[in-house]
Amino acid sequence: MLSFEKPLSVRTSDDSWILASSIFYSDDLVYIIGNYDFFEGIKIELSFKLDGQVVECIHDYGPNETTNERSSHYIIPNSTGRRSKTLTIIFQGNEYVVELTDAYYIQREDDKKQICMSTLFKSDYYLLPAYISYYFSLGCSSFRLYYNGKIDKYLQLDDVSSFLEMLPKEIQIEFVEWDYPYWTSKNGPFRSGAQIQSLNDAYLRSKYRFDYIYFNDLDEYLSLPCSKFENLFLCNKDIDVFQFANKWSFFDAETSCPYKNFVASMIQDPLEAVLRFTAIDKDSKSNAKWNRSKCLLRTGLDLFMGVHVVHTTFKRKNIGSSDDQVQDLRTPINLLRIEDGFWHISNLAEKMRKV
Repeated sequence: MLSFEKPLSVRTSDDSWILASSIFYSDDLVYIIGNYDFFEGIKIELSFKLDGQVVECIHDYGPNETTNERSSHYIIPNSTGRRSKTLTIIFQGNEYVVELTDAYYIQREDDKKQICMSTLFKSDYYLLPAYISYYFSLGCSSFRLYYNGKIDKYLQLDDVSSFLEMLPKEIQIEFVEWDYPYWTSKNGPFRSGAQIQSLNDAYLRSKYRFDYIYFNDLDEYLSLPCSKFENLFLCNKDIDVFQFANKWSFFDAETSCPYKNFVASMIQDPLEAVLRFTAIDKDSKSNAKWNRSKCLLRTGLDLFMGVHVVHTTFKRKNIGSSDDQVQDLRTPINLLRIEDGFWHISNLAEKMRKV
């Protein structure tokens, strides 16, 4: 099943500031996603009204790429008890009013699915069939995919329509039009980048519908020690974070698999294709000097969490209080590290782009 959505976003009238990249709400909370204290020398301070009434809010942090690349968000208690409401964002004396209609409402599901995969993609879109096939073979049928551009343009790209038509009916894909700058000037108002905010949006939504969520790129493939996600979770019910250590790898030129056939190989036998047609990059500087990893996260953790490693966790700060500092709590979590847990196929996108 496919769905396509555009987030509710707010920009200033001169289009120079993104005040919110995504807004949605549940029965008890309203979420406003953005980057409000990340970029150097620039701080966006917002206040809010809900249905015309000034409301208190909480400033919190989402999953981050590194300790210096994080997205934050505001949380407003939804005390009106109504589905449709008016949200007013106040910035530098100006008011920006949006309607929170049913389209932006998220409901907590009684029977949550085990896991959702999420990624931001654009020029590497041709890797998506292999990515979907591989993780579907591991037992994931839910994907929230953020396209870093206009969805209409993605649907017009070569081979996209045929790929979507071939998807098994059990697979659920949510395509999100995430048309924000990926990286920009260090001192600009968009410094946060599209990727970091997409992680935050996906994680906050996931607790209503899934038990776990995993963020990775289209050229990264987990190697599960027990072959299926359901087996991993069944054997490790108390684990909050699965940290998969990286294997830097590349397409092995000595194999008989040409690059142009990789997608077909993945669709036919995904796990065998990764194991057979890639090789560990033993000479890679990254492999030798940077012990990178990727974290599979339990949803709903009240933590400031790294995508690659578990960083110090932080207490959320009440906006308007006298405490200007975010308190370091070092919240304990249960973590399981899995060595050689995933392949980052460093030359996959480059090689396939040349086909």
